[in-house]
Amino acid sequence: MKLMPYIYKEKAGLNSASWQRGMISAIMLLFLFATPLSAKNYLKKGEKLYENLEYFQASIYFKKAYNEHPGVVPCMMAANCFRLLNNSKEAEYWYEKTLTYPGHEIITIKYYADALKKNGKYEEAKKHYILYGNVVPAEAEMANALASSCDKAMEWLKNPEPIEIESEHGLNSKQSDFCPVFYKDGIVFASDRVPEEKTGISGWTGNPYLSLYYIEKNNGQWQEANELEHENINTDFHNGPAVFSTDGDTIYFSRVNRLKKRVQIKANDPTSWFNFKNRYINHSELYYAVKTTEGWEKPKALPFNNPYEYSVGHPALSTDGKILYFASDMPGGFGGSDLYYSEMQEDGTWGQPVNLGPNINTFGMESFPVINQNGTLYFSSDGHTGLGGLDIFSSNGKLTDWEEANNLKPPYNSAQDDFGILFDTSGTAGYLSSGRDSENGEDNIFSFRPITIQKHVIAGKALKEASHEPISGLVIEIVHSHTKAIMIKEVFTDKDGKFFVELNKDDYFITGHKNGYNQQTAFLKESEFITDTLEVTLYFRQQENHVASSPETKEFQANTIYFNLDKFDIRNDASIELDKIALVMHDNEEIRVELSAHCDCRASDDYNMKLSHKRAKAAVDYLIAKGIDEIRISSMAYGKMQLINHCVTGVECSDKEHQQNRRVEIKLIFHQDAPAKYTEKEGGVLSHES
Repeated sequence: MKLMPYIYKEKAGLNSASWQRGMISAIMLLFLFATPLSAKNYLKKGEKLYENLEYFQASIYFKKAYNEHPGVVPCMMAANCFRLLNNSKEAEYWYEKTLTYPGHEIITIKYYADALKKNGKYEEAKKHYILYGNVVPAEAEMANALASSCDKAMEWLKNPEPIEIESEHGLNSKQSDFCPVFYKDGIVFASDRVPEEKTGISGWTGNPYLSLYYIEKNNGQWQEANELEHENINTDFHNGPAVFSTDGDTIYFSRVNRLKKRVQIKANDPTSWFNFKNRYINHSELYYAVKTTEGWEKPKALPFNNPYEYSVGHPALSTDGKILYFASDMPGGFGGSDLYYSEMQEDGTWGQPVNLGPNINTFGMESFPVINQNGTLYFSSDGHTGLGGLDIFSSNGKLTDWEEANNLKPPYNSAQDDFGILFDTSGTAGYLSSGRDSENGEDNIFSFRPITIQKHVIAGKALKEASHEPISGLVIEIVHSHTKAIMIKEVFTDKDGKFFVELNKDDYFITGHKNGYNQQTAFLKESEFITDTLEVTLYFRQQENHVASSPETKEFQANTIYFNLDKFDIRNDASIELDKIALVMHDNEEIRVELSAHCDCRASDDYNMKLSHKRAKAAVDYLIAKGIDEIRISSMAYGKMQLINHCVTGVECSDKEHQQNRRVEIKLIFHQDAPAKYTEKEGGVLSHES
């Protein structure tokens, strides 16, 4: 039920999509001519239920029709029902049967491959994706990408992350339970379990409608789950999933209201008038409600809902509450459903939705966004390379500028749908929702935590090749030799040239680099991890054109240049300072410059490191454009590692205070006995002497 099928046109046949209904009706007419009366009746009942999106009941009648009179139509329709019910085991069984009959639709090949992949049968799935691409050249690119994802899935499963995952049996019911979020002293989650008050049954799933539930955990045991306030939050149709503001006083949640829409029905006789008929549509909308001392106020719809045309759902909120992320199949997207954001305006209203862009959205389904405390986006997709169904991905960035999506890999992800991840304050443990271990397509909530593995210490030392003197400030990076995953992104040698890191027993490449020295890489074999500590010494050759700092040289700190938030372009005030530096360097050829780039604390470590690299490069490029030889310029990016004030993550600061950290520091280095043609004063280079 978690897919909120009302969001997905292709996947759900939303509003009984005309192309599919027309195709099915044409095949069904041919089939009915040679079908016994009882089977005809079952087919007609099944088709009517299918058009009304009541797939659970429709599957029963199509199976009855098949048992009475086997053939392509009841077989294909039963398979479609189970696909839409998210029951991949039954879908695989019925699609496999469908392919044995002549007259099946070509799309059946892809649907069969999808079911095989969700059931972990990657070799068979790959074969049928390739077959589908050969038969439908227009979709060959997509089919080949899906085939390649099967290879990647098999590769990932050989080296799962050291994470322990287990079902939360005390929380889960026999129906679907998913998308937990922290609230008060417990969690709120969506479920279609049998409720105390609501009596309606979803024709789509055969289960009760979705409601939001609250549950607490005491002494390691889950207590009884209770519905959130029924009158205002949990109405008689679908409600959930949800997200809360940081203070817990505002809730944003998905809600489906069953609406009637008058649609045009084409007559069989092309000369006849069009008929009109009322059809029910079930589009998702986003609502919000504010909590008072008397409980939750009546929810209000967000302004960009358009339930007669498209769905909006799956809310996520930035930590400051000013950016709302969500999924929608509104026109203009990249695929079935995309992720969007809306910014809160100064008057408290929400702005127009903006698509997150191609690094996030694909030809497939993107949904269930989550923003963690560091601003990292987590979401689920079946369009990016994955293990099957929906996989959980992460990306760093903001608004429309996001890095390439990163698959969390096994065991976070499985062959079934995985979504709705939630991290606790440690940032390494939490909960996720998944269809793994399910017999009938239901989803459950699982907890995850890191597995404690014995670590080995690498005690390293960086020395100059000629003198064996220690090298301080050298950057060490460690990469897994098989997966090429970065295990240690950056650690610096101390004043004695030493560094210490902890790693699991495995094969690694260890690389060191610093301006003025040739890069060095060593290979560490798993067999070398005999004791708890492995000693490694790296020797580095000093580059000939490097001017080493010595008692004969002098360092001079020039003015610092600053950058706008999330930007790396050189501002006008910064260009004035860089012009001064360039002028001094033109008249003093022995001078070189060192640039140190920094960011404020906002965004992730990885994102800020990349942004500071861009800021350093922008300053270097500016000086080169002014005629300074790049040999005389060195730069280093520090991300948010060297903040100069109290504005660390979690501390509220003004933008003026954050601005102090968004900087590139400039240091001039020259021989003391060289005739300097500039005047210096506290604060930096002030003027050039002619």
